[in-house]
Amino acid sequence: MKWMHSQPICLALILFLWVPLVAASKPKKPPPPPPGPITVLFSFPCNSSGVCADGYFPYSLLESPDGNFYGVTSAGGTGTNAQGTVFKFNPGTGQLSLITAVQIGLGTAVVTLKTK
Repeated sequence: MKWMHSQPICLALILFLWVPLVAASKPKKPPPPPPGPITVLFSFPCNSSGVCADGYFPYSLLESPDGNFYGVTSAGGTGTNAQGTVFKFNPGTGQLSLITAVQIGLGTAVVTLKTK
């Protein structure tokens, strides 16, 4: 009778030692393939005078449910005190639309948004 009580313990011990060995011997998943080439969708151009009407140094890009991307630039735009732009980019057409130019008044900390 003692042997019958120890049988489940032996079986549990065998499974405890054997299962990790079997799991370790399974082939590992291959690593994912490397990403494809990066494609530039839009470049923020500046004219020969160094004016970047669409903005410069873009960041904070968000994709909206309509499939367009919205973002801001930290520099460029038009106007005397231009300090960046808010833009919309349509990836289907490759067209960038300026939503507004950010203008900072001299001597103040007020930011004026000028809608185009």
